[in-house]
Formats: sequence, C-alpha cells, structure tokens
Amino acid sequence: MKKFNFFKFVSVTMAVLACTLNVSCVDDNDDTEAPYLEVSPSTLSFDANGVPVAGSQAFFQISTNRHWTATVQSEKSWITLSATEGEGSADIQVSIPEGINDQATVTIAISNKVGALMSQTVTIVSGSVLPATTIYRETFGTAAPSSSPYPFVDAYTGWDKSGEGSSTTEYTGVAASVRQSGKLSAGYEGASGGAKLFFGSGANFVINKITLQEAQTNLKLTFGGSYSKNTNGVYDNVFKPELFHVYLSADGTTWSNALTYETKQADEYWVLATSHFTLKNPTTTLYTLNPQSYYFQRIQTLEDE
Repeated sequence: MKKFNFFKFVSVTMAVLACTLNVSCVDDNDDTEAPYLEVSPSTLSFDANGVPVAGSQAFFQISTNRHWTATVQSEKSWITLSATEGEGSADIQVSIPEGINDQATVTIAISNKVGALMSQTVTIVSGSVLPATTIYRETFGTAAPSSSPYPFVDAYTGWDKSGEGSSTTEYTGVAASVRQSGKLSAGYEGASGGAKLFFGSGANFVINKITLQEAQTNLKLTFGGSYSKNTNGVYDNVFKPELFHVYLSADGTTWSNALTYETKQADEYWVLATSHFTLKNPTTTLYTLNPQSYYFQRIQTLEDE
C-alpha cells in the first residue's frame, strides 16, 4: 500500500525529582525494586485459519513488576486479547478470526502515577502478508527558508523524494509555497523535519507522474496536516477534512472523486490522515491533486498494501 506522510514537530519535557535525607525515592507502589519489563516472543504468526503456524504460539508472556497495559494498533479490530491490563507478570492469549491476511502490533507499556516508564511491542502476523512497499515519499528537504520570501513549488529545488516510483515525479501548483516557519509536530511516526507546504487562498498542489506497477492497485496514503486561519486576531486551528481534498488521476486530466480519509489528532495543531483505497483500473502512472486553503502539510507517503 502507498502512503503519504506530511509534517513533524518535536517537544521534550523534563522532570527532576529530588529526595531528601532519610527518605527513599520509590514509585507509587512503594516498591523499592527498579521497574522492569520483558515481553516474549516479539512475533506471533497465524495461518489463514487463525491457528498458530509451526514454531509459533497463540500467546505472549509479560514479565514485569508494575501495572501494565496492552494496546492493539488502531484499526486492527480483528485481534482479541485475553486481557488488556493487569498487575505484574501474565500470559496474554491472542485470538484472531479466519480469513485475515494482515499484520499489526500490540504495545505493552508500564507506568506509574508520574507517567510512562517503558514499553515493548509484539507483532501479530496472520495469513499471507507481503511487506508494504514505499512507492513515493516526500519530506520537502531542508532547504526551505524560515522567513519570507517563500518559494512556490515550481521554483523550489530542495525536494527530498524517495520510493521506487518517485524518480519520475514532477510538481506543479498554484499559491502553494515551501517554508520552515510555523508549528511542527512529532506526534506521529514518520513525521518530517522542519520544511512543510503552505496553501494560501485558492491554492493547489499536484504531484505528477508517480510510477506504479500494474499489480499495485491496493494503496495507502498518509499525510500530516494542520489548519490555521486568523480572523481579527482569533485563530482557528481545528483541522477540517471537508475543506481539505485529495484527488487521483491516471493522466492528469480526468480526476476521481475526493478520497475519503480518517484523521487522528497528533498534537494540539497537527493530525495524521490515512486513506486506504483501491484503483478501479490498473495504471502505470498516478497523479494526486490537493486543492485547499489555510493548510500546512508535511511528509506524504504512498505505499502498496
């Protein structure tokens, strides 16, 4: 599946805890033993009938001395766990239905009242799963300026594209500029560096000539986005999918209906958008069109599922 990802920011917080004489530093369990977490195995494999394959098993083991939680990757509701939280060590049974060809991750984390302590993941593989292939990815590079004048897409030369179908791509657009100003986000995996794409009023951005293999019809697109509009000093920063549209074309002339996508809030300003779609007809060339106003975008990735 293909995937478009846009935008990234980093924030770090630090807490310093002091201990006075004759007082021990302990966690909320009043446990003087240092916290630990071990999870095994790191991968469970099932066949298409929901049965563990040879050499695998249907459960993973948690070894810890703290309260733990087990969270299944979002949108992977086909995984059922025998427990999703507990105290201390435990064996967690994994159940999946028949006919699933997919993979997902389960994150096991321990924490105390101060916050998260550590985490590990278990990968769940079911049926025949081929690894996702990155067809196209764009991070906008590091050459974008942090102050005006900002180059429009047809004048910018600092692009940073990758993926097996990216070498043929070209960019066109109207009122869309590349810059490093504004708020960034690190709230989602794969978020890019400082550069991002800004859409002014009536703007659009076209990614031309992404090369596809004829068998690449089940695709995934992800991107990061942020909306910001100033009305007399009052800022509206709520992302609005109904105003942010993505279209596809096989020739750059005839365009599809707008793709549907889901958004997940990454932080106060940014969302991660994901669209799963299937091309009706195989094509060796794909174009994407993004017309909207008052939006920022960062990293876009197209992957084959």
